[in-house]
Amino acid sequence: MLFIRSTQEIWELKAAVLCCVGLFLMNANVLRMKNPADVPSILITLSTVMLLHLFRLKKIGAVHKTWQVIVNIFAYYVCNQIVIALIWEQFGAALGIFYGNLVKNPKVLALFVKNSVWLNIIARCFVYSTKLVVALLITYKSVKWSRALDYIFPWRRTRTYFFNACEIPMKYKDNHTFSNNNN
Repeated sequence: MLFIRSTQEIWELKAAVLCCVGLFLMNANVLRMKNPADVPSILITLSTVMLLHLFRLKKIGAVHKTWQVIVNIFAYYVCNQIVIALIWEQFGAALGIFYGNLVKNPKVLALFVKNSVWLNIIARCFVYSTKLVVALLITYKSVKWSRALDYIFPWRRTRTYFFNACEIPMKYKDNHTFSNNNN
């Protein structure tokens, strides 16, 4: 199967990111969210859209009609809302419970009070800091895995052939040979 990052997929991903992130920022949610949109939630939204786009390209292939693009963007948005509501919000709630139990421990509280200002700042916004670090790690891994930088930088675009779903993708080099090297 030939997998080329064409301009059609690039524009589809851009439209999906703008729609999903924009609607999430405007608080136009399908499901009721406990917390307002913040940077970690937006990063998770971006990661979800990139991974859903990669999954759709590998399983379904390119779409050629406008109504299919609109249906795909709507599906991305609904799946993103489910991920945010069922996974990300619950992760934040679990972090809040963990932080509440952590603060009740006098030894840990003394550690934060006696030490530097940075530990004090982290203690005050523990949940947000942890969510931000986790969201940055997830976004980094999803950008690397989905090769989203190929969409941004044209010189990184290559033709990738997927011979078997279990195999490593092989790059088609300029001298018309295949290699397993991902360089």
